[in-house]
Amino acid sequence: MKKILSVLVFLFLATTAFASSSEDVSKNLNSLIRSAESQYFKGKTKEAASILQEAEGVLIQLKSQDPAHRSLKSLQTKYDRLKARVDKKLGNTASSSGLKTTKEAGASALKKSSTASKGLSNGAQNNLKKAEKEMDFAEKEFAKAEDSLQNKDFNLVESYIYNANSKLETAGGLLDRVVKNNKADPDHPDVASAFQRHKILQDKLRAFTGKAHGKEEDIRQAVAQAKEDEDKLNKKWLPKITPFIDASSQSRLQFPGSYNEQELDRQEKLYAQAQNLLGDVKNEVSEVNQPHELKIAVEKLLFALQVYEDEKKADNRNRLQPIDNMLSGWEKRFEENKKWNEKSEKGLFVITDKKLLHQKKQIDDLRRVSPDSASGFSKRLELLEKENITWIEKKRTWQERPRPFPQANMKSKKLEKEMAGLLEDRGVKITDLVIVDKDWWVQSGEFRYVSTAVLSKDNKGEYWCNVSFRQLSTLSGYGPTEIWDIGEIKVRLP
Repeated sequence: MKKILSVLVFLFLATTAFASSSEDVSKNLNSLIRSAESQYFKGKTKEAASILQEAEGVLIQLKSQDPAHRSLKSLQTKYDRLKARVDKKLGNTASSSGLKTTKEAGASALKKSSTASKGLSNGAQNNLKKAEKEMDFAEKEFAKAEDSLQNKDFNLVESYIYNANSKLETAGGLLDRVVKNNKADPDHPDVASAFQRHKILQDKLRAFTGKAHGKEEDIRQAVAQAKEDEDKLNKKWLPKITPFIDASSQSRLQFPGSYNEQELDRQEKLYAQAQNLLGDVKNEVSEVNQPHELKIAVEKLLFALQVYEDEKKADNRNRLQPIDNMLSGWEKRFEENKKWNEKSEKGLFVITDKKLLHQKKQIDDLRRVSPDSASGFSKRLELLEKENITWIEKKRTWQERPRPFPQANMKSKKLEKEMAGLLEDRGVKITDLVIVDKDWWVQSGEFRYVSTAVLSKDNKGEYWCNVSFRQLSTLSGYGPTEIWDIGEIKVRLP
């Protein structure tokens, strides 16, 4: 009775271990297929094929271990469908691993299973499980090594390769123990499948290690070459760019202001040289290929050019605005002239020769720093100058119309006598003189002035004209009276 119970317990434990082992294999297979699908849909077909190669061995193991497993059919379908896609993408008619097809391998494994003369001992099963876990860990480390290689983190690649190799060595020792110590049949499906998986992983890791080392060397050489190329570019261009951006350099690009003509000429030449240099750099070295130092220098040069241009525009605006304001004022006054008539309170506006000359000089000075603006102002001034001639003639005609001699608005016998004496000293013979302003006009801090009407006679008869007098400011008040302006208009009496 005790013997029967022992047998039943053994069978129960074996069945439980078998079921648990089959479930683990199923989960591992499903995980591999999903991983392969993920790589395939990312466009990494070769990686997907490599994972399917591993999944093939696990599928064989599941078929031989538990042909009636509830997930076997769906996993077989997923595997076949994905493998067909991968093979088609790679142009293969057989598995990328070069092994038998899954169906052939499965049939062979089942045949071996049927011919196996004895089962596995508990020790063999335990060692197989341990070997599978070691290989699972090795696969995970291998996957990490692949990701690290893509990221070019070679230190991590070496670490993961070392870990994977260590785990495979441990797994290999366990598998050898299954055959040598546990006396398992090497042709037993579970044992054969484990050895096959171990060999596949070893081959993959060996190939990957060679690839990783080769890629590392290629990248090392590429990095060295890139560094050499960068040094050449820096050596060629930095000495040319630095003088324009170095604060201590005599050739530093910095707008001096348009009123410093000599320095402006020098800086304008530097500006043109800097622009040409920037163009040369961009033509020879694209932005993405510029070394870090050169890129920083180019950015600083771009900034210096932009600041120069902005300051130049601001300076030009400071020069442009007064000219524009003056021309606009004249244009507005000429428009007002068109509404003038004999009853208007305001007289006709005209531009004096002195003001015209001043504006021409301002525009000529501007031409050196802003030719386009100067050209526009010159055209406006030419039109104003032509129109001004018309208004001068019209104003002269109006001013020379016969009119009575004006009445005095401010009376001062002493001042009138002083003024008459100044005119007579100039050789002007006068008949009468009256002050037409009500009071002095004061130019604060400079002088005060007043206008008079002076009656004279020539060979055509009596006429009068306007004469202005002024007194310069002094610390105590105002100085002596002096003639300021004698009008050219001769007004005949009616």
